Amino acid sequence: MTVVTPFSRESIRDLNKDIQDALNEVAKKHGIEIRLQPGTFYPQTYNGKFEASMSQKDKTLLADADQTYYNEVAPKLGIDITKFPFGKVVEYGRDRYQITGLQPNSKKYPIKVMRVRDRKDGFGLPLQALIGGVPELPEIPV
Repeated sequence: MTVVTPFSRESIRDLNKDIQDALNEVAKKHGIEIRLQPGTFYPQTYNGKFEASMSQKDKTLLADADQTYYNEVAPKLGIDITKFPFGKVVEYGRDRYQITGLQPNSKKYPIKVMRVRDRKDGFGLPLQALIGGVPELPEIPV
C-alpha cells in the first residue's frame, strides 16, 4: 500500500490506475462501461470524475429500436424519410447534426440529434428544421 501525501501528478496517475481497475469490476458486474474522466487536484484534495454508459451491444439494440420507431412515426409528423432518413447528417444553425431518433412528446424539439463535430448526444431540433426548412423571404416590391 502506498500512502499519498500530498497529491501530485505522479500519485494521481497511480491512483487513477487503481480506481479504473475497481470501476472495471463494477462495470463488469452491471454490464455497463465506466471510464474515469480527468479530475482536479490540490496538494490536499483530489476530485475525480467518471462516466458510466451502456455497453456497445446495448447501444446497438437501442439504436435499432430508435431507427424502427423513427421510420414508423416520422412520416406521421410530416417528415419525408426518403429525404431525411435515420442517421442523415443535416445542417442547422452553425452546426451539423446526425438524426438519431424522435421524441414526439417534445413540442419544441421532437427530432433527436447528435452534434457531429464532437459526437455529443442529447440535442433536439424543431420539426421545421426538416419539414419547413428555411422560410422563404417575401418578395419586396420595387
